Amino acid sequence: MWTLYNLAVKIFFKSIRLAALWRKDAKLWVEGRKNFFENLESLYVQKIHNRQSCLWIHVASLGEFEQGRPLIEKIRSEHPGLPICLSFFSPSGYEIRKNYEGADLVCYFPSDLKDEISRFIDLIRPLAVIFVKYDFWFNTLRELTYRHIPYYFISVHLPKDVYLRKSFMSPLLDELKNAEGIFVQQEEDLHFFRSKNFAEVWRAGDTRIDRVLQLAKQAIENEVVEKFIHGQPCLIAGSAWLPELQLISQIADVLIAAGWKIIIATHHTDEETLRETEALFRGQCCRYGDSVHQGDIMIIDRIGLLNTLYRYAHLALVGGGFGKGIHNTLEPAAFGIPLCFGPNYEKFIEASDFVRLGLARVVITSDDLLSMAQSCLDVNIVAAHKNRIGQWMHTHQGATQFIFDKIQPIITRSAQQATR
Repeated sequence: MWTLYNLAVKIFFKSIRLAALWRKDAKLWVEGRKNFFENLESLYVQKIHNRQSCLWIHVASLGEFEQGRPLIEKIRSEHPGLPICLSFFSPSGYEIRKNYEGADLVCYFPSDLKDEISRFIDLIRPLAVIFVKYDFWFNTLRELTYRHIPYYFISVHLPKDVYLRKSFMSPLLDELKNAEGIFVQQEEDLHFFRSKNFAEVWRAGDTRIDRVLQLAKQAIENEVVEKFIHGQPCLIAGSAWLPELQLISQIADVLIAAGWKIIIATHHTDEETLRETEALFRGQCCRYGDSVHQGDIMIIDRIGLLNTLYRYAHLALVGGGFGKGIHNTLEPAAFGIPLCFGPNYEKFIEASDFVRLGLARVVITSDDLLSMAQSCLDVNIVAAHKNRIGQWMHTHQGATQFIFDKIQPIITRSAQQATR
């Protein structure tokens, strides 16, 4: 199994380098790792005072970062003297958060090749490691175990079709038994690990809930959006792909005639995508960054605004449900607004809960979306929805504190060791 795993790792990382010839994300991945160790060593000397050891936190991309962020900031507030190294696998996450002030050092994850990960650990000298959600790199885990460096996994969720649930993958799954602790999102995950004789596993829930509730409380007023909406009902499409845009375009005239404003945050914000979106709506659009905002549809032309803009929505259409899976439904839910999405949502625990409880609706056609929008003008329906989804969020918060309490002894010991 380990021979096959190492072969697969080599093929995987070589395939990324090959894909860099035509894929922008792969090219960013490769360019970000040029002279990796030389640059990292220089950066480490600059960022980490006296080359102290650190707490290493690893995330795959931006979504996992947001999931881990509440815990990172909790650790930072309780142990300000403990250096934190934050690594990303994906360039999309790294490029957006490379200047994140909650970590002393932000860098790429090198690769899971034995020599590279050994050199990486030698350089950053982690006292403990936290992996967020699902980035299982088994050579890394073996190296940490060999060096007696404790590590945790938080916000873990293993869908039923994931490779680690396959019986022939048991040697890799067993490697996770060396973890100091695994914190899962739901009861079924807990049952699975317990059935495989894992001892240090707890159901903590999803730290993203703590994060979005925090964001909802902190959400600042946006004068540009307020002036554009001017008190009218507003549909916000978040992380929208072409199928969502097409649904909106089919009923845009009807919504606008009924007094609605529409705000669209496309999944990608490159110029080509923005122009294609504008063409779809036949000149009815303005961009957030324009000096004058004419029309009834605004396109958000930058990253980082969406999670606070939901406060202005009367209805949120969350993108991705006609593709591989929906994007973040917790962000609009934190504001208590009605939400809807396409049919591919079942891999997401909270979305499945929302549909089952009637807190979200699946839309297939533009008529479905129009019907949903019309119901959102009924103040009694909206008030009842806000109350019920608020209760769900309140019931499911608290994962960050639960995890922190469990890992506190090792974090405290690491903080003490780092400052010696």
